[in-house]
Amino acid sequence: MPQKTIFMKEFTIVRGLFDNRKRQLILDKNFIKFESKDRKGDLFTVINKEDITGIRYGIQFINGYSFYIGREYLIYIKTISNQEIKINFCTSSNQLRHFGLNP
Repeated sequence: MPQKTIFMKEFTIVRGLFDNRKRQLILDKNFIKFESKDRKGDLFTVINKEDITGIRYGIQFINGYSFYIGREYLIYIKTISNQEIKINFCTSSNQLRHFGLNP
């Protein structure tokens, strides 16, 4: 289990419009830890800094009938074992209104 450092940033994310469960994303200078599983005993995936060989990221807009209703943020992390791990989370107009922001 990675130890907490002063450089650690913790975020609460929602993965999608249909997966409303709040999940943790923890960024540290030595690792990335995120809640990607649904099993109680094994919720988190941890990627150590030494295991990362590449990162790509982007934003996809979620289309409604005649306008955008949200955004999906995508982060792909490639590891030394040539595995690509996807971290994604969404914001929708309903979520933005909840925080007092206009989309």
